[in-house]
Amino acid sequence: GFIAKVKRENGREVRGFELRVGGGLSTMPRQADVIYDFVPVENGEYIRVTEAMIKVFDKEGGLPNFLRKNMAKARVKFLIKKIGIEEFRRQVEEELAQPWAKEPLDMEALTQLAPEGPTVGEPPANGRQPAPEFDRWLKTNVRRQRQEDHVAITVTVPMGNLSPEQFRGLAEIMRRFSGGSARTQQNQNLVLRWVREDALPALHAELTAIGLGAPEAGLIADVVACPGTDSCKMGITSSQGEGYALRDAIMEMGDDDPLVQEITVKVSGCPNGCAMHHLAAIGLQGSSFKAGQTQIPCYDIFLGGGNYIGGGKFGTRVARIPVKRTPPAIKKIISVYMEERQDGESFLDYIDRVGPKYFEPILTEFREVGPISEEIDVYMDWGKDELFEVIRGEGECAL
Repeated sequence: GFIAKVKRENGREVRGFELRVGGGLSTMPRQADVIYDFVPVENGEYIRVTEAMIKVFDKEGGLPNFLRKNMAKARVKFLIKKIGIEEFRRQVEEELAQPWAKEPLDMEALTQLAPEGPTVGEPPANGRQPAPEFDRWLKTNVRRQRQEDHVAITVTVPMGNLSPEQFRGLAEIMRRFSGGSARTQQNQNLVLRWVREDALPALHAELTAIGLGAPEAGLIADVVACPGTDSCKMGITSSQGEGYALRDAIMEMGDDDPLVQEITVKVSGCPNGCAMHHLAAIGLQGSSFKAGQTQIPCYDIFLGGGNYIGGGKFGTRVARIPVKRTPPAIKKIISVYMEERQDGESFLDYIDRVGPKYFEPILTEFREVGPISEEIDVYMDWGKDELFEVIRGEGECAL
């Protein structure tokens, strides 16, 4: 991991990174260790250190076949847990003493980026009436750039899903409004930079025309969900269906409380955690349990994760809830927080104060399941019309 830093040396500003290594999620979430507090950028030293870490990992830390005997554990975090960060750093420095690490780097070529800038010419005119959500979209999806008269726009892409028609529509919008460029975000949205401020009404109208004019970017309703069983063989549950159900339920609440809006919700269809549910204020992990001979799709609810940079922490599992009961369960969590919080207390601070396990008895009402003859819907996953069954295979995932 790279955390950008700036320090002063001999009266001048030096840019670099704090380097961390060995973090990961899945069934063994682990905080990354700091291997170097500061590695400068200008001479490419951060590239050499990164390559040295990869070489140590490839050599399995001097423990032949320790990682390769079980590919599910072929991860840096398992190596560092075994040998410790000090020994790992020692081996990295041994690699950095080798001849390959002394070869010069062409930093100009390595750091060259594709040019970005505004679309040339006058901004497109708006030939449509502003959509009802335009004012809300301005508030939640628009950020001013340092460059005068330009803004960056977050395009809300629910669950990260785009149709071919939307892709083609976005390409045309990019050419007309953002210089032909867009950037992806970790939370499944897109960012258009270098948009002229006076072009916002026209841009929003065109995004709305292709179904991408929704507000709420980065807020509680902007749920993140992995593909789940829709396309992943490792998935246990339909995390995409869960994501849409939660988004709808949260939107129905209609609460614009700023402390509620900053709550993050992430859904992974299995323990591997591709949606990073461990790092969500409210995280859901696909699971199941048996009722007699029948399986019921469920989610393990995690509370209290967050704070990505420099001090991230993982959520704590508090309950296992059938998938069809998770929307009201999440609403219950939010309502209890709103009733019991102190003045100005964020959701994460509230969870730290009362403890995640405080919610175990509160969520009990959502756990009980009646016989299949009375509640057959609970025995099916979102978007399915057959009884639930766990079927797993090999897949790529965020171990």
